[in-house]
Amino acid sequence: MKQFCLAALAFSTLLAGAVPDGEALYKARCAACHDGKPQPRMPGRDDIAKRPPEEILKTMMAGAMQPQSAGLTPDDGRAI
Repeated sequence: MKQFCLAALAFSTLLAGAVPDGEALYKARCAACHDGKPQPRMPGRDDIAKRPPEEILKTMMAGAMQPQSAGLTPDDGRAI
């Protein structure tokens, strides 16, 4: 039992320290709308990339994109 507990603790520590995959998150959560031809009020990826990271994160976590970012952590947002 002790070995199981140590293994579970080690695994949970690894998961807690895992860095989110920003590219995978972008593809799953953002690409459908932001890749391809830009739409009114929906900038393309190239336009978004020109913005400061702090502005993008603020828009995702507390601005217009908050509903689309539901369930993402601040670390996920930073990775995207």
